[in-house]
Amino acid sequence: MHAAAPVSPSAAAGAHPLVVHPAVARAPVTAAPTVGSLPTGWVASTHLLRAGGRARSYLLTRPRAIGATRLPVLVVLHGRGLNPTQIERITAFPAVVGPAIVVYPAGYHQSWNAGACCGPAHAEGVDDVGFLRAVVGDVLATQPDALPRSVFLAGYSNGGRMAYRMACADPGQFAGVAAVEAVAVYRCPGSTPVPILSLASTGDPLLRIGVHAAPRTIEHYAQPTVDDVVAEWRANNGCRNSATTSARGSLLTTRWLGCARGAPVELSLYLGGSHAWPGGDGATPAARRVVWDFFRSLRPTGTRRGVT
Repeated sequence: MHAAAPVSPSAAAGAHPLVVHPAVARAPVTAAPTVGSLPTGWVASTHLLRAGGRARSYLLTRPRAIGATRLPVLVVLHGRGLNPTQIERITAFPAVVGPAIVVYPAGYHQSWNAGACCGPAHAEGVDDVGFLRAVVGDVLATQPDALPRSVFLAGYSNGGRMAYRMACADPGQFAGVAAVEAVAVYRCPGSTPVPILSLASTGDPLLRIGVHAAPRTIEHYAQPTVDDVVAEWRANNGCRNSATTSARGSLLTTRWLGCARGAPVELSLYLGGSHAWPGGDGATPAARRVVWDFFRSLRPTGTRRGVT
């Protein structure tokens, strides 16, 4: 992999200059900070917009050339205390997604209002659901080769909590959602079925895994177990009780099929580990590979379903 140098807006898109969609913002696109995991031929740019009365931004990475092939869009949400450049380096999605548009929104003071937590975004009631809708709209408006029905969402830690909230609050926005080292902190009594991947490490000290996990409260919210969240989405998606299981190194994966609207639910558990983004090893796939394999497995069933 090669690090990409900062580029000008016009260079970032070849013959198609990147501009901020006037419906949501007036600020210009700027050169992005140097990012660490971009393959050769990829470029990065920072996009500014206003959402919920606040100035917000996102980092966009993609192949330099814009051709006739439509590209899937992957939106990646950082954890609390991180920023778009850091989560780009940590997750390294461009190394596995092939030609795609990968987007890293910036949380409010490095946090997301995921529902019952966390940090400044929750304390100030920031409308992050509206912000992420605006980000997707801006990307689809400014990237002529973006494929609207192949927009996916992945989040880590606080960003994973926000991913769960988006799956419930706006189920038509994304063709699939993955949450890494996170549980939902947003009560969701019922939603349109959404393909869901929950990926966690059994050694994560911040999560509760299994029916015998000790109670845990975070910011006055009784945190559910990873199993509770998966069970809720299985019920929401109308999945059968039967499931397939597989093991790759220290990763155990259970996938429930036969779900409504072809929206499977998958639980992937790394044995051991910590709260860090799972990097894998020679026998165990990294989290970025697990997440993208899940998204690639989806089939089109609606406006924004599946990778073509």
